[in-house]
Amino acid sequence: MVPQSPVTGGGKDPEKVKKVKRRPEYVIEEVSENPYYLAISRKYKYAKLFTVALLVIYLLFMISTRRDDITIENLRYMFKYIDVSPDGEEASLTELLYDSDSELTLELYRGDVVSATSKAVTIYDAGGSSVMTSEEAFDNPVIRSSEKYLMVYDLGGDHFSIYNSFTQLYTESFSFPISCADISDSSAFAVATRNLEYKTEVLFYDKNYKVVNRISKDKYAASLDLNPEGTELLLASFNVEGGDYYTEIMRLKAAETEPSLLFTISDTMPLEIAYTSDGGFSLLCDRGICYYDEKGVKRGEMIFSGLPADVYLGADYTVAVFNQNLVGYNNLVLVTDRSGNTVYRTYLKGQLVDIDVSGDDVFILLDGSVVKIALDSGHEISEAVEKNTLQVLAAGDGAAVICYSNKASVCTFREGTETETSEETN
Repeated sequence: MVPQSPVTGGGKDPEKVKKVKRRPEYVIEEVSENPYYLAISRKYKYAKLFTVALLVIYLLFMISTRRDDITIENLRYMFKYIDVSPDGEEASLTELLYDSDSELTLELYRGDVVSATSKAVTIYDAGGSSVMTSEEAFDNPVIRSSEKYLMVYDLGGDHFSIYNSFTQLYTESFSFPISCADISDSSAFAVATRNLEYKTEVLFYDKNYKVVNRISKDKYAASLDLNPEGTELLLASFNVEGGDYYTEIMRLKAAETEPSLLFTISDTMPLEIAYTSDGGFSLLCDRGICYYDEKGVKRGEMIFSGLPADVYLGADYTVAVFNQNLVGYNNLVLVTDRSGNTVYRTYLKGQLVDIDVSGDDVFILLDGSVVKIALDSGHEISEAVEKNTLQVLAAGDGAAVICYSNKASVCTFREGTETETSEETN
């Protein structure tokens, strides 16, 4: 006989009791408002309302009594000190659309994209919205951006303008064409034109748009560059003597009349001059690239055996691209340092479109692809892009903005497409 479990309550099994977790009961204590802080809060509220009302009354009074003194120039000068850059983390650009134009050129300015056309200058924010538009006619617009302001001038035309992210700050026209111009990070700038007596007249402006120096020369200005502080400029000019070209290099401080450096190079046509980060400079001419230290002593040279497809002169690196084939495109890419020493060499297939550099990253835009050369690691990363591109703009953090005739988009490079450099690139 199998023993049975003991039962109670008339032979029924005992019911299972479910355990219920009870939430603890919180007692919310009512906090009485402090009369002292309530009185302080009311005083601040009344002070704020009084200040706003006083400001409105003051503005109305000044507009009614000083109407003749309030001009567009006054407002532009006030906007000069307004910084509309977003605080904190900035939004990243993905894609923006703009109107196509036969004279379209683009540049990055404080994280925004600037487009200059034959009709207007427009600044687009990271969201693709237009934050500033100035309707101006430029036959051949050139954009120069700095840490503070933006400069657009009409190459071969008669006028230029200075902008911030909000409005046009200054504009000026000349009786003769502009041959070159530049703006520094300190907002000082220089413009090269000419006058009735001289082939070149360079006007050096301070940050308040006042001309602090005028340089007149009997030679033709080809290129000028300002140092980041805006305290001195480099000018490359040329002339013909006895049927031969020669180049003159001049370095001049803003407040001085005598140049601190002046020398000539025979049988040479200058194309571009640029400061290097150590105070020296690089000169691109028809024969090659010359590298000079801060005292004007040549420290290196690259002689061209054939015309390059494009050359980029930077503060730390110079990039020269040469097409090696008569038919098709097989590009030799040479990257040199400030002294002209080759630090990277590679071959890329495809039609060259544009070059840009940011830090140790070199961006080579080809028709249908963009290649990032990481000089610090010696790796090349290639990404496919749509055809019919116009420009590549180095956006920092290893990214680039690819510009087309009517849109621009950000290209980020995947680490998976990274390849080791071959022997012939070292």
